[in-house]
Amino acid sequence: MKSRILILLFTISIVNSSYGQFGKLNKLKKKTSKVLKKKVKTSSKSTSVSSKSSKKDNKEDGRPDAGSKIYSKYSRVRSLLSFTESSLNQYWKNNPESYNNEVISNLEGARKALDFLKKEGESEKPYFIDFESKYKAYSDQREKQWQAFSNKDKYTKALSDFERWVDFGKKDYFAEKLTYNYYPATCKGYQALKEEMQKETPDDYNSEEVQKKMTELDYFFDKEVYNVIPSIEKRLTKLSTDIHKKNSKGEAYYEVGGTTQYLKDYNELIASIEYQKETFLSNHDKINSLLEKAEQERDLISSFIKGGGIERKDAERKAGEREKVRVGKRGMSNANYESMAKKGTKHEGEVLRVVITSSSWKVKKNDYDLPLHKYLGVDTVVKKDGKCYLAYGQIQKDYEGAGVYGGPYYKYWSLQEEMNCSNTNK
Repeated sequence: MKSRILILLFTISIVNSSYGQFGKLNKLKKKTSKVLKKKVKTSSKSTSVSSKSSKKDNKEDGRPDAGSKIYSKYSRVRSLLSFTESSLNQYWKNNPESYNNEVISNLEGARKALDFLKKEGESEKPYFIDFESKYKAYSDQREKQWQAFSNKDKYTKALSDFERWVDFGKKDYFAEKLTYNYYPATCKGYQALKEEMQKETPDDYNSEEVQKKMTELDYFFDKEVYNVIPSIEKRLTKLSTDIHKKNSKGEAYYEVGGTTQYLKDYNELIASIEYQKETFLSNHDKINSLLEKAEQERDLISSFIKGGGIERKDAERKAGEREKVRVGKRGMSNANYESMAKKGTKHEGEVLRVVITSSSWKVKKNDYDLPLHKYLGVDTVVKKDGKCYLAYGQIQKDYEGAGVYGGPYYKYWSLQEEMNCSNTNK
């Protein structure tokens, strides 16, 4: 009995508690409903105010209403300029070439839309003026960024070409590439590249990679290229020594036979010096002194040639050679043989003298050691066209067999050397 009473009392307490909670919920629901209704009214008022404010802003900057026929062009310009700003300021560095093309395309689209809006009488409105200002700013920014990228690319390629030009023995192929890329393959071209790169792209110029390349190229142009000086100096000294000879009086004179070749050699040396000077050397002190010496020597040779020096020296040489020519020493006398020689030579000119130079007969044999003939050497002096010549021939007897030789006859050879007529009897 007692337990039933306790259960009843517990049930009653639960019911009362639940009723109390539901009552509070009902009150809260009513209260919330009132608040929501109030907020809706407030929101409605706010939306109405915002709409009025938007219309007011449109009137202030002149933007077309969303429902107007030109709104699409306005919206297109706004979007394209926004894309352009992002491309230039956020994504450009990832791929300048790609984003440059994209920016150009966006600006072209914006330009067309702006031109359309202008025709529709929008050019004096604040939004249009703002668009035009942004369009110009982005166009200028693109041009500047693209120029910076192009310069970097140009400088990087030129620097690599200079490296290859030096590493592969200064080949014409790389020299032509450098010239095509605005920097001639010379020490001046390299210096111009350094100066422009430092000015236009200082960050790249000061990078570790670029500075490493330039250190190697600096060493080449500041040190290695001057190794050519001693070889040029040696060649010039040898050429000068070779061409100058001393005559019997100890006086310097030019060798006749090689003078024109020496002139050619000097011209080639001078061309080589000038090439080294203009291409590789920035310090010209030593190379200029060598060039001056070579040019002076070349000019002396040139004057010598133009002044008839070669002809004079040639005449002197020939006169000396003529003076040395003498008739051979007499070996025997035989009037009959001398008469035969004179008759056999007279077709060349006036025979002034005949000398038998052999003192005895000499036998000419074949490869089997059998006699062919025997002979006496004969010199004759012939005067022809006012000049005298030494002519050679021989008195000959042919072998007939059994130790028997035939009769003598004169066998003429030819005119051999010019000689001074005054030396005919010497």
